[in-house]
Amino acid sequence: MEHTIATRTDGPTASGDRIFSKDFNLALLSNALAFGSFYLLLATLPLFVKHLGGSDTGVGVVMGSFAVTAVILRPFVGRYSDVSGRKRLMIWGALLLVVVSLLYGRATGVGWLILLRSAYGVGWAAFGTSAWAMASDIAPARRRGEAMGYFGIAMNLSMAVGPAAGVLLVQRWGYGALFWAAAALAGAAALASLGVSSDHVTRSSRAAAPAGTRAVLLRSALFPSAVLICMALTYASVITFLPVYADVRGLGNPGIFFSVYAVFLIVSRGPLGKASDRFGRGQVVAPGMAMIAASMLLLAWVSTFAGMLVVAALYGLGVGAVQPVLMAWTVDRARSSERGAAMGTFTAAMDVGVGLGSLTWGIVADSAGFGAVYMGSAAVGIVGLVMLVAGGGLRSAAVGPIHSLRGDGGVADGAAASAVSRTR
Repeated sequence: MEHTIATRTDGPTASGDRIFSKDFNLALLSNALAFGSFYLLLATLPLFVKHLGGSDTGVGVVMGSFAVTAVILRPFVGRYSDVSGRKRLMIWGALLLVVVSLLYGRATGVGWLILLRSAYGVGWAAFGTSAWAMASDIAPARRRGEAMGYFGIAMNLSMAVGPAAGVLLVQRWGYGALFWAAAALAGAAALASLGVSSDHVTRSSRAAAPAGTRAVLLRSALFPSAVLICMALTYASVITFLPVYADVRGLGNPGIFFSVYAVFLIVSRGPLGKASDRFGRGQVVAPGMAMIAASMLLLAWVSTFAGMLVVAALYGLGVGAVQPVLMAWTVDRARSSERGAAMGTFTAAMDVGVGLGSLTWGIVADSAGFGAVYMGSAAVGIVGLVMLVAGGGLRSAAVGPIHSLRGDGGVADGAAASAVSRTR
């Protein structure tokens, strides 16, 4: 059945190929600050759980509880942002992160941390989903992969500094200083969001996506989201247990792992996103999944600080090839009036992988050790690669001014086209 989708010619994608506009830069800054808050806690919350007497399973439950609330709310947030706009959700989400960050210091047990981490997931669902949707709205269609790669660099710069800084804060001034610093960064993210001049949601987009009339999950986003879940499962094993693993095996400051990982992620995201604009999304994602699987296999056997950093570099390149390109692919396949829903579905998939992985790998760590955790992560990476190839991902194309990605209802708008047809 033939469908013709009218695309928007009056929005950001039609205004030229400039990526770094005022609103894009402010959204990028807000994203960087919010992720700075997030990554300060990344390598330290697992240690805080241990400080309160929690087990490895307890670490997994605390870290995974964040994803449970986020995954439930993200699709609803995405749909709501298509109707009401992104900006207000970014602001309120960031303010909730401020409150929860301050309350972490008052937790007296693992149970309280689970509740607070769940509330943190609510704020993150509101902020993160809306921020990525806004970035996809502002980005020029012909350079979407490159733009989304650059937008993610804000997150990666925060990762380059945040985990190591978090560990140092705890070592010098304790957990109280850590939680105040996290709250301050989240508050700065809310202020930066205030400066964005527009929600970039047109009247036609609101009319095309009235509240309550469409499915929460966007069908066209399901295939790239399924591949993302496999990547997220490996990511869960790293962010949840790498700090403890490095401590047990005497590998050194785990924050340095995340810094090296972030550096390689930063240098690869833009060029790899640009490559996917030219050669196709799947052609970049496939080797990225292979690198992720290889890095997890190496991590299962690493025994030196230098070896850990090699793993960090390889994993950073792999994630740099997979996550931003899959995100651009998801936006390519969505109507302009459904980008919030697309981001809600996609980011919920990330949370599914992180939440499920945190819980699963915690059980595996308690029963079979950390080597089994990372062997399992390598296997999941291979599953993602097989899924991509078997699902026809290598036939995806994103070349020229019109991005036409065939598959499960895929369609994308281009600045040079007023209508794009698709066949189901």
